[in-house]
Amino acid sequence: NNRKRIIETPKKEGLKMPVAVLVNGGTASVAELAAGTLRDRIGATIIGTKTFGDGLTQTPLLLKDGSMALLTTGKMLTPGGYDFEGKGIVPDIEISQQSGAGDAQLAAAIKILKKKLGRA
Repeated sequence: NNRKRIIETPKKEGLKMPVAVLVNGGTASVAELAAGTLRDRIGATIIGTKTFGDGLTQTPLLLKDGSMALLTTGKMLTPGGYDFEGKGIVPDIEISQQSGAGDAQLAAAIKILKKKLGRA
């Protein structure tokens, strides 16, 4: 059917400090929604690589033979209306993580937050 159910929380006053969110290809589903929500609602800076792109919700259905099937029953959108299903969330600052080279994403987040706080 064509029914649409929107679950939305009231917009409240945001944090009074800068926020950075680290993401990568392993960031999926509700974690993607959280990252997108923080960007949309409080202007968080997303740092890392594109997220997985799993924006669907599923409901488990128990079948007569005891097995289970997952039925896609919904789609998650960020508060700004962005549909990340199959596309992921693209970071504001793209930095890939190099193995053995320290944590470049965390270092970038610290640098950005210090700059926003006037402590650069």
